[in-house]
Formats: sequence, C-alpha cells, structure tokens
Amino acid sequence: MTEADFTAKLPLEGVRFVRRGTDVSLLSYGAGLSWTLAAAEELAAHGCSAEVIDLRALDSPAMDWKTLVSAVSRTGAAVFVDPAAQGQAIGPRVIAELVSRHRLQLPMDHVACADVQPVAAALERQATAGVPEMVHTVRRLLEP
Repeated sequence: MTEADFTAKLPLEGVRFVRRGTDVSLLSYGAGLSWTLAAAEELAAHGCSAEVIDLRALDSPAMDWKTLVSAVSRTGAAVFVDPAAQGQAIGPRVIAELVSRHRLQLPMDHVACADVQPVAAALERQATAGVPEMVHTVRRLLEP
C-alpha cells in the first residue's frame, strides 16, 4: 500500500454498486465487502445473481435511501452483511428503516459476526461472518 491508499478522498455519502445482480441485494461496508463479494461469487456458481452494494455512510442522514430502496426493490430481497459483532451490528437498524420508513415489504435478513472478542487469528476467522452463512441466508430468503 502507498500513502495515497490511506489519504485518498472517498465520498462518504451515497452508495457504490460493487457488483450488479438481479436476484438479491447484499448490503455491506468496510471489511464486510470482501466477504460479501466472496459470497456473491459462490451464489453465482449456483445460479443466483447477487448485487453487492457498499453503503459507504452508516448514519441515516448521509445514507442514500432513495438508491438503496430502488436497488432492493429491483432485486426483491436483501441481506445485510455486517462486519461488526451481533450486539453492535447496524444491519437490523438499516432493515428496520427500510421496512418502517420506506415501506419495503420484501424478504430481508442480516448476517453478523459472533459476539466474541477473539485474540488469535484462527479464532477471529471462526467469529467472522462466513461465506457459508451468507449463502445459507440468501438461499433461505429466496426459497419459494
């Protein structure tokens, strides 16, 4: 990494479409994006087209709700992949906002990390939201 990688100015508003898809919207941010992209690849191998959306901003006033609502409405389902521990996860709040304020009545769920503070790399890998859990959640939402 170079200094430019750390000092580059990224917009903190709006959303960024990391991968386009038609069957489900996978919403995430930060470290969760790499996990979400891996899950999208796994889903694609099984015929499911997953859209990956980088939320960028996590506070409600800066969130691009219009684009987010449009994207989730277009795919018809959403899974929020949260790199935070279950107890600190913001996914449930975002989903609640989509349902209550924006009136989306679509299949939505979230996946978060375990509520533990691992001290070793091997334990941290076990505590993070894994691709199998994400794929299982998407498949469960899309079942007829």
